[in-house]
Amino acid sequence: MLSVEPFRPAPNGTISISAVSSASVTGTLNATIAQNIAVRIYNDGPSLAFVEFGGTVATLAITTTSMPVAVGAIEVVNIDQCAYAAAITASGTASVYFTKGYGL
Repeated sequence: MLSVEPFRPAPNGTISISAVSSASVTGTLNATIAQNIAVRIYNDGPSLAFVEFGGTVATLAITTTSMPVAVGAIEVVNIDQCAYAAAITASGTASVYFTKGYGL
């Protein structure tokens, strides 16, 4: 039987992005040296947020068709060596927190 490990945050591994609808906002995860990095995403804003990950800022193509994160939702995704995260909203603003770590 496959075991599932609970999410374990990395020390000082959280960044916050103040997402807006007019332009994407990018933050550095510094995760390029490790494989199979999980990121816990929390949308603390009053607006739906969309998130994207990339190896460089230039490769981040975020739009409102990127991964949605509902208001108050927590998602955990595997980013596998992506160094940057970006967030945008369809309207309004949202504080989006990205915490790198391991497990689900």
